[in-house]
Amino acid sequence: MSAGNGKSAANGNGNGHAAGKNGNGNGHASLRPVEVLRGKKLVIIGGTGFLGKVFWALLLSRYPVISRIYLLVRPKRGETAEQRFWSEIATSEVLRPLRDEYGSGYELFLRDKVTPVAGDVAQPFCGLDAPLRDDLRGEIDAVVN
Repeated sequence: MSAGNGKSAANGNGNGHAAGKNGNGNGHASLRPVEVLRGKKLVIIGGTGFLGKVFWALLLSRYPVISRIYLLVRPKRGETAEQRFWSEIATSEVLRPLRDEYGSGYELFLRDKVTPVAGDVAQPFCGLDAPLRDDLRGEIDAVVN
């Protein structure tokens, strides 16, 4: 320690760690979510309930640089996953901030960013068809539940 200032004589930043390349002084890389999520493809399981919708809507609002979200949607009441997405999920009050943000471009934005995929978490492989699993294999950056 240097006299009187509480800083390490070795690094001058007072925390005992050498300053990292990023200049944050703690020797660790800075987390930059925009850069981490840029161009990423995610599978989201559990994204049709209230909290799930809040999660991915907030994610898309804050980080529109995400390439694509594959949203697991269980078909029900005679509706396909795609039909249910557009009739129940995209119209949900939870997504109002996204609707307000994108206005008349809301549907186009969702079509560009969200692909509803039929599935059921109670089934093996979350009920995803083998051809879809084959298509997604090696293309997905993360699965979020």
